[in-house]
Amino acid sequence: MAVHVDFSEFTEFRKRLEKASRKDIDYKMTMMARKLAFALLTQLKNTTPVKSGHLQQMWDVARNTRAQVIKTGGGYVVELYNPTYYGSYVNDGHK
Repeated sequence: MAVHVDFSEFTEFRKRLEKASRKDIDYKMTMMARKLAFALLTQLKNTTPVKSGHLQQMWDVARNTRAQVIKTGGGYVVELYNPTYYGSYVNDGHK
């Protein structure tokens, strides 16, 4: 006596569960990257030399996406930048 069991619905459920898990992990990783970016931004501002305060105030997180986090093939990228023209001279020294 052979018993035939149809697992098609279970297989579909497993696929939906895996997809939901990936979305949840992606969301959590994005939020963690964002929190780390803002913690680093605070650290950058606190360690930037201050004369007038302009260089320190200009540090920011790139806002090229709504979440400020770009998912790449191997990870997540958040860009911190300072648009002042003299920032690299302060950071690297001048000749």
